[in-house]
Amino acid sequence: MTLDGECICFNFVNTVHSRVEEDSYDYLNSYDDLIEWMEKVKLLPIEKLKSLKKIAASDNKAAEKALLKIKKQRELLYNFFSPVIHNKEPENSVVKNINKALSDSLSSLSFNYNNGELELGWITNSLNLCEPLKIIFKDVFDIITTLPQNRLKECKACGWLFLDKSKNNSRTWCSMQTCGSIEKAKRYYYRKKGKK
Repeated sequence: MTLDGECICFNFVNTVHSRVEEDSYDYLNSYDDLIEWMEKVKLLPIEKLKSLKKIAASDNKAAEKALLKIKKQRELLYNFFSPVIHNKEPENSVVKNINKALSDSLSSLSFNYNNGELELGWITNSLNLCEPLKIIFKDVFDIITTLPQNRLKECKACGWLFLDKSKNNSRTWCSMQTCGSIEKAKRYYYRKKGKK
């Protein structure tokens, strides 16, 4: 799985192979898959990931329940950002649930003064299997409050979300190597076919 979203929350939304194919492959089929993804995007320190893995292994049912909640939040994020990207209003229930998730996440933030430096951190109670959602929704907050909306894009080929960091804001695909080259090859094929 590539990380073409250019930010944590879009890379999270993109943990399904495609948003346009009906039977798309889901990369998060177990809590261990989620741990692997978190390690890949460096979402949490290794020690926390090891602790989460231990908690998940000791209670399979709780891990399955947490994964289900996390995947529901992934779909919530897609159903929020996709309409926004296409200049449409997301459904009221989606906005309401996004606001609740943001509130839950941001209420865990805290400032600490450490060795002469002010740091933003998290209120640390006991480690929770839904811990990644806090960081993902903090990233959602950062994207919405710091970036122009026209930098948020959806790949025309696969439906993955990404931040367009190109100078002239002209990126069309999640990746030129995958979706971009496939779409160009299709266009070339149909152009040639049309000439016959």
